[in-house]
Amino acid sequence: MRYIKIKSLCLGAKPDFRIDDSGELIADWDDTSVNAQHLNDVHALFNNRLQPVNAANEYLIHCKAVNKEKDTETKAKGLLHFFDFLERSGLDWSVMPRAQYQRPTYRFRDYLQKLHDTIDPSTNKRMLSGNTIKAYRSAVVGFYSYWLSRGFEFNRPPFEYHTVRVDNSGMLGHISKVFHVRTTDLKLNVHDSRSTNLSPSRLHPLSREELDALNDVLTNRKVIRTTNGEETLVKLSIETKLSVLMAMMVGLRRSEILTFPSHLIVMPKPEQKKIDVTIGPVVNCDTKNGKTRTVEIPSNLMLLLYKYKNSANYKRRQSTFLKKHSSSTLQYANPPIILNSNGDYYSPNSLNARWGEIRATIQKKLPSFFHKFHNLRSTYATYLAKALLSLVDPDTKKPLLSRDEVEARVQERLGHSNPDTTRFYIKFLDSQNGSVAHMYHELALERIFEDDPSVKVLDEVMQLREADE
Repeated sequence: MRYIKIKSLCLGAKPDFRIDDSGELIADWDDTSVNAQHLNDVHALFNNRLQPVNAANEYLIHCKAVNKEKDTETKAKGLLHFFDFLERSGLDWSVMPRAQYQRPTYRFRDYLQKLHDTIDPSTNKRMLSGNTIKAYRSAVVGFYSYWLSRGFEFNRPPFEYHTVRVDNSGMLGHISKVFHVRTTDLKLNVHDSRSTNLSPSRLHPLSREELDALNDVLTNRKVIRTTNGEETLVKLSIETKLSVLMAMMVGLRRSEILTFPSHLIVMPKPEQKKIDVTIGPVVNCDTKNGKTRTVEIPSNLMLLLYKYKNSANYKRRQSTFLKKHSSSTLQYANPPIILNSNGDYYSPNSLNARWGEIRATIQKKLPSFFHKFHNLRSTYATYLAKALLSLVDPDTKKPLLSRDEVEARVQERLGHSNPDTTRFYIKFLDSQNGSVAHMYHELALERIFEDDPSVKVLDEVMQLREADE
């Protein structure tokens, strides 16, 4: 079983039949008719005999053509696992036995649960994460819901629907205190925890205490490196330090940091609090999905980057890079600001390894510090949302921005394609978890945008010493 991505597909093309010179019947297709609909990046499933899985493919095309979904790859993966499971188990997707537990939907649910409950001893992680099994279940529910809506008659229901009452804690909760959600009885018991996967979830910003600990490591520039089981204290490179700051203070992804062009680094003017910079394919910066967006770099960080750009250390690396790519295309005319010691692109794996050393160093003080590098971006996004939500009119004392406006600004700054991704940060701030209160204690509203001398978080990190050059 496999799935492929079809770059371009046309629906509703008009057939044109003709007889060629040899008397053979030939059919051409006119894709310019008014009924023709062009679709891009359509996923399709094929079984082990390379035959199309028509039932799944019709649903995936419906998601693209009617629901206007931009990306159906997750649904395709879920249905791939489902139909592969059916094929190995000798089951038919449309046949529902009398016993509920024998129906393909419930058997697949149990199959997903078993994979989630199984720990891979080599990685100490679950075979499938909680988010993954829920996404695959959702793909199957959507698939059957589609065929039910089309009037397909199953001999018995593939699952049971029921309605759940949910309290509305959002911004319009005062208008409608509850709302009802239609769900199914294909329940999963998700129990991801740090005992099986020590890396936090995507949305897990650093607390104030953790920021202080990270600040200490970046300021002292000493980290623990483990070689053959032995720990030694080594110097943290300025390139790693800058990468951490670009993630935490600008919200850049790892790929964006490692391809951030040096020509975008400029000397900030005295009156500037921040500098707007456009990143994307136009400047050869590797953004997610090739999306162009504008980011804001605080002037103190820009100054730090500018000093490094003019250091002897970077100029040596830049010169080597330009010599290596002297005969290449124009995209190499402006090398990234982050280069390795050999004057070439910095490896994502190397950055992960260096972050692992920072993490191990912090764990000596805070044993619960298990953050991924990506959580620096989550920290930026959460503090940004908090700052925007806290802005008030000095006269009326009313919020300057609505929740929708905050979500829109954070989405634009982070480059999220899906507004639901941004909404997670707002919901996180709405939570009643006691750890949230101290997380933002004494953080100034404009800390991410402006240099407020009253705020001491990361202040020392902004000083570039001669040793860095």
